[in-house]
Amino acid sequence: MIATFVRRGKTPDEFIKNYTKPNSYNNALNAIKHYCNFLGVPRPTLKAKRRSPDSLIIAPKAEEMQRVLREIKELDVKTYLTLCATVGLLPKRLLKDSWSEIDFVNGFVNINE
Repeated sequence: MIATFVRRGKTPDEFIKNYTKPNSYNNALNAIKHYCNFLGVPRPTLKAKRRSPDSLIIAPKAEEMQRVLREIKELDVKTYLTLCATVGLLPKRLLKDSWSEIDFVNGFVNINE
C-alpha cells in the first residue's frame, strides 16, 4: 500500500478515498499513518471506518485446524494446507515459494521480499 501511495503521488486523503470497503480502508489508513510517523510528517486526520462483525475473518482454533488436517487423505493437499496454517503466508504467496525457501532441517520458511 505504501509503494502504491508513493507512486501515485496523491495526498493521504486522496489515496485513502480509493478504498471503499471498511477493512481495506482501515488497513490503508494504518499503513499511511505508520509511513507518516516514519517520515516525521503530520498524519492524515481521517478516522477509521467501522467494521461490521460479519466482514471479519475468524481464525479457527488450533484443535479445529488439526482435526480438519487429519481428515484430509491427499498428501499434497494436506501439506499445502498445513503450510498455509502454520507459516502465516497468504495462499497466493505460498504458491510462489520455491523448495530453496523451505528449511526442512530447522523447520522454517525463509521468505525474502
